[in-house]
Amino acid sequence: MDRINFNPIKLIRPGLFCTMIFVIALEGTLGSLIAGNIKMDYLAFRSKRPPQAYVEVYFSVSNSMLQFNKGANDKYEANIEILLDAKGGPQDNIYSEKLEKKIVTSYYHATRDEEVNNIFKFPLWLMPGKYTTIITVHDKNNKHTYSVDLPMEVPDFWQDLSVSSIKISRIKGETTTFNPEPVFGFLNPRAEIYFETYNIQSDLLRTEVAILTLQDSLVRRIAQPVRVNRKNLSFSMPLSLGDLAMGTYKLRITQSNPDDGTRASNEKLVFILQSPVDLHFKDYQTAVEEIRYLLTEEQYEKMLRVPIEQQQQVLLDFWKKKDPTPDTEENEAMNEYYVRLYEANRFFSNSSVPGWKTDFGFIYLLFGRPDEILRYYRRDRFEERHVWRYKKLNLSFTFINWYNYNMYTLLDKKNIAARYVPNY
Repeated sequence: MDRINFNPIKLIRPGLFCTMIFVIALEGTLGSLIAGNIKMDYLAFRSKRPPQAYVEVYFSVSNSMLQFNKGANDKYEANIEILLDAKGGPQDNIYSEKLEKKIVTSYYHATRDEEVNNIFKFPLWLMPGKYTTIITVHDKNNKHTYSVDLPMEVPDFWQDLSVSSIKISRIKGETTTFNPEPVFGFLNPRAEIYFETYNIQSDLLRTEVAILTLQDSLVRRIAQPVRVNRKNLSFSMPLSLGDLAMGTYKLRITQSNPDDGTRASNEKLVFILQSPVDLHFKDYQTAVEEIRYLLTEEQYEKMLRVPIEQQQQVLLDFWKKKDPTPDTEENEAMNEYYVRLYEANRFFSNSSVPGWKTDFGFIYLLFGRPDEILRYYRRDRFEERHVWRYKKLNLSFTFINWYNYNMYTLLDKKNIAARYVPNY
């Protein structure tokens, strides 16, 4: 098939991408923390086997959740077994697949790096319907097991005008990479989207790409007519997300036939992380409040009194002094801190308190993800304890929940804060 190019959307050939340690996975708040290192997504397209759909289940496993042992040639090796179980569909069938993988690295620091993700894929051919997919990762080196589940809805792509799943990839330089977690923003502002359209009954198609809030308020829209000469077509286009405020958005693709008004759409959630010190996206008092654990009382009060015209520069200067590699564009210390703040809000927030202000969030901001989490119960009365261990720092912290309200209190917080936080 000839390639048809036009800006900004590009039509391309249809195709298919052709003890108690860690026993708490997927259980409550801390389960989210552990399972947060496994990201899942799925993409559904029309297959060559009517009426089935071709489904790719993607997931990534962070190095930081695996045990690496030193093997041959002084390399570090992790050995994992991955099981997929998909249940559902018209006959409530069960589909099972298994992978065995060895992950090898030459560098010890990479074995503990939560930013190093290993992406895997399971291809499935499924009938239209609703499914629940469970991924189980078994670490053969330390015998730990982690599980995460994903609801899937597989459309019928064989009847009416329809749109496939939306594949969103990151563009960095000349490289385009797909990651199961669609997070973009100041670190990854450029994206490429890919989708397919089936059962086109006209030679003219109106293609619309819209970005909306979760409440369906329109943020941005690109729409243009497309001349077509096929019943099934694939589309790709670049998309800039760098100027969106931080938050979660819907990316919605809508295809419509101008002749008879038939429409089809699909959508996907996109998460935007913007520069945490850019005052276009955040008010100054909030920005200062978020770094109060890094400030003395005097520094905190002084920053709050800064004139408006100097506020942006004060924030930039604060983080510039903490940049471990000032000759590079990236400030690793700042990025690490705000990734922790984002994750603390994601894991520990409740109806009244943002996650970073909870006791869990307090320790998480200062030290990051724990190496181990232990959980204990008392039988004679309700009391639940979580112990976070940081092996390399030789530190542990204990949290207690006395009242079954899912509110955990850090033991000895005053002394811990006095030791590690300038503000105390």
